[in-house]
This record gives sequence, C-alpha cells and structure tokens, in this order.
Amino acid sequence: MQTTGKSTGNQLVVDGPQGTFTANLGPNISRSLQQNLSSGKSVQVSGTMQTTGGQEYLVAYVLTVDGNQITIRNKNGFLAHTPSRARNASTSGALYGGTK
Repeated sequence: MQTTGKSTGNQLVVDGPQGTFTANLGPNISRSLQQNLSSGKSVQVSGTMQTTGGQEYLVAYVLTVDGNQITIRNKNGFLAHTPSRARNASTSGALYGGTK
C-alpha cells in the first residue's frame, strides 16, 4: 500500500480480497498516520465506493491500523477532523471578532 498527497486528499492503494482499489483518506490525516502506513501493513478500511472521471475509488469513513480505529468522515460523509492551523484560525476569529 502507498499514500499519495494530492489536492483531492491522501490516497491509499490497497490490495484486498476483491482486488486492488484506491481509498481516499481526505486531506487531513496526520503525518504520524501517513508514516505508519507502509507496504505490507494490515489495515481495515470501510467507506463507500464512488466513481469519478471513470475511476472507481473508496471514500474512507473509518481506517483501522494496528488495532487503532481512526474516524475519517462522519456518517454523513463530512471530514471528521480539520487541520489544527485552520481550527486555530477559526477559534481566534471567533474570539476577536474577525474581519468582514
């Protein structure tokens, strides 16, 4: 398996019982998780299959690596985590009123 950083998010290529597929992990997975995903590592991915531009891929909702379950998207398909710098920016905007 391998991860690739693209503007559409991190992608994981997985060899499974039904063949090889690409799982979209979204743009916000941690660097430590990226480093923990290595070739030959056993992972479990759940989500929904989608086709875009003629290519089929799995939109990952939950990823399990080394027994640790990571929620990527909520049940409605929205990303569960935002980057810390974006979270800090929105928090400081709320505290100080922001700009219009």
